[in-house]
Amino acid sequence: LCYNTSGPSRGRFYFQGVVMDTRKRKPWLSFETQCQVLKDRGLDISDNKFMENFLSTYNYYYITGYLHSYKDTDGKYRKGTCIEEISQAIKADREFHMLFFYVIESIERKLKSVMAYYIGKNHSDDDLGYLIYDQKYVSVNEKVNKFLPYFRKAVKNNSSLPFVNHYINKYGGVFPIWVAVEVFTLGNLENLYSILDKKTSREIADEFSIKRAVLVQWIKCLRVFRNTLAHNGRLHNFTFRLHPKQFECWEIEQTNMVFDYIYMCKFLFPEKNEWEKVLVGSLKSVFIENHVKLSSYGFPYNWKELLMY
Repeated sequence: LCYNTSGPSRGRFYFQGVVMDTRKRKPWLSFETQCQVLKDRGLDISDNKFMENFLSTYNYYYITGYLHSYKDTDGKYRKGTCIEEISQAIKADREFHMLFFYVIESIERKLKSVMAYYIGKNHSDDDLGYLIYDQKYVSVNEKVNKFLPYFRKAVKNNSSLPFVNHYINKYGGVFPIWVAVEVFTLGNLENLYSILDKKTSREIADEFSIKRAVLVQWIKCLRVFRNTLAHNGRLHNFTFRLHPKQFECWEIEQTNMVFDYIYMCKFLFPEKNEWEKVLVGSLKSVFIENHVKLSSYGFPYNWKELLMY
């Protein structure tokens, strides 16, 4: 990072080789001014104090992200766009975030369990430290070389945990797979599953009644979905670039919105009774309480039937 304070390049700084001109920055605006800017762009704001407090809580650019789909070609918001509707969408998103986090964590727990079980069963004489170099266990050296640094980073990030510290001190950092999975991220699971031998990877996929090629791609989708949630990503009127891979039991037309991901999770979630009684009911409550449109999340009119087993 280099900043120039004099000469013809004054006001410019260099970040990772890119020239950035601070003279072209937009000025700081008070919450009152931000409120007026949004009004001038057509947002219906009936209570300025409410709007200013809302801006102080959620940040101008976070809010305008939700307003993006309400813009006309002239850059202004469509007539009738009101802050109350945006407020309800943000509240619904926050509730969906908490619910979907639980869904993903439940699936992640199941994945860790079955991966540890079948890898341990099929390679009972090995541990993770040896398996990553064993050609009967993995298929592509390049992928193995990518996985190993990720695993080492996961161990380092969790070195303060008692069981990790125990295996480092007593066993020289050699972790059996049933221990190693406890420090894996979804990214680690994605990388490891992609390099498993066919027999082991198929047995794991069979636990979810899907094909290996589908599960490989779905774990990647889970990682993308989880990262979106972890970074407070918008779900309302948001289009995902990565689409879950379809298979023979797939019954919906993909919208590339969050419903596609929830529908995918239906096939991966470990507890069917909980999914139907608790999770589907919770989704319904969020829609009713926040008055948000089903279409804003890609939900079809018969979404409840589609999400039932």
